Amino acid sequence: MTKVPGEQLGKRAGHISNFSPRQFQVLQDTLRDWFDQLRDLEPPDLHAVCSFDSNGVRSFRISNDGYAGPFASEKEFNKRLLQYSEATHTELAAASHSKSHRIYFTQGDINPTNILIDEDMPPVALVDREYAGYMQEYWEYTASLYFVHSNYTEWCDVFTGVFPDYRVELEVEYEIAKVANLW
Repeated sequence: MTKVPGEQLGKRAGHISNFSPRQFQVLQDTLRDWFDQLRDLEPPDLHAVCSFDSNGVRSFRISNDGYAGPFASEKEFNKRLLQYSEATHTELAAASHSKSHRIYFTQGDINPTNILIDEDMPPVALVDREYAGYMQEYWEYTASLYFVHSNYTEWCDVFTGVFPDYRVELEVEYEIAKVANLW
C-alpha cells in the first residue's frame, strides 16, 4: 500500500463551517470533478450492480455481513434492499425504486476521513475503496449522507452541490433502514 500525502479532512480542517467560501468552493468543485471521472469508468454490464471485478458489493447498508450480490439489475438490487420490509415499504420505496437509474462506478464510503487535503485545504486524494463498485447513480450521494447527522448542514451542502438532487432516494433509504435494522 502506498501512503498518499495529505491529512484527513475531518482531522485537518475540523468542521467544514471553518472553511472560507473559496475553500468550500474548491472542495466542492474538486469532488465533483473526481466523481465525474469515476462515473466515466465503463461498467462491465450496463445494468448490473456489482463490484469492480463483477462480484458482490460491500455495504453495511445492504447486508449486516457487508457483502451482497452481484445483482443482474437495479430491480434485483432493490428487491434485496426491501427483503426485511417489502410488505410495509414497497409503496414508500416506489418513489425511488420505480425510477430507472444509470449504473456508475462509486467510491461508496465518502466521509471526512476518506478525503485527504493538503495544508492549504484543497483536496488531494480519495482513500478507502473497500466499498467501491458499480452502483445506482444516486448511491454516492446517499452514501455520503447516510451516516452523517442531518444537522451537519455544510457536509450536506457539499454533496448537494456535487450531485443532482437525490433527496427522494435518500429518504427512501432512511425509511428502509428503520425497518431493516442491519446493525
